[in-house]
Amino acid sequence: MVNKRDEIKKYLFDTWAKAFDVPISNDYDMQGYFENEVLKGKSNQDVSAYDNQMHFTDEYKLPNHETFSKQSKYWKEGMPNRDWVGNYFMDMGTGQILKDETPTPQGVDPRFYNKFRRGK
Repeated sequence: MVNKRDEIKKYLFDTWAKAFDVPISNDYDMQGYFENEVLKGKSNQDVSAYDNQMHFTDEYKLPNHETFSKQSKYWKEGMPNRDWVGNYFMDMGTGQILKDETPTPQGVDPRFYNKFRRGK
């Protein structure tokens, strides 16, 4: 049963998400982020120099997220041992770099730079 408090939280979340064009997806617990970070004044988000897109803390990434790591509150023992080392998302067991989010040089379109610097 939905109570008044839940209705208010949903209204606040929807208003925040719309006002700030927050990306809603099935691989990130944005509602949890909103309730535990935004409403408590601890919001940790920034535009990434890698792709000029808004990025949020790893804590609310879900297991199906491309860069799901041990930093997520949903990580459990036995899941892949992956984490960030600087701009590199790595498999900590093998040392393999799974994703490189090195920032794009100033003034260069990140879609072009990131595609061609890796030969993709």
